[in-house]
Amino acid sequence: MAAAATAGFTAIGLAVEDYQACRERGLSPATLRQILADSGIVVAELEFLTNWWRDDAVGKQARRIEEQLYAAADVFGARHMNVGSIGGPGTLPTLAVVAEQFAALCDRA
Repeated sequence: MAAAATAGFTAIGLAVEDYQACRERGLSPATLRQILADSGIVVAELEFLTNWWRDDAVGKQARRIEEQLYAAADVFGARHMNVGSIGGPGTLPTLAVVAEQFAALCDRA
């Protein structure tokens, strides 16, 4: 955070893996908020959720990540979450399925 602040940033995007690593190292939500406050940085967005459209074991893992993103949003007051696909062309299901699953994601958020 200090490096970001020194570089003139006032906001960052935070990856769910980084949030989890901080929590696993024992940093409490209050401590994480204090680190940000001390540096004058806010978490503008949380990232990155993929496979949110899937209805299998991979989709279940995506839901666990989604819940971690919501937990981080509660800690930091972030209002934006990046979602998408990292697969190439042809890796998504039909548009109807994607639209239905995206609507469900939006309802949960």
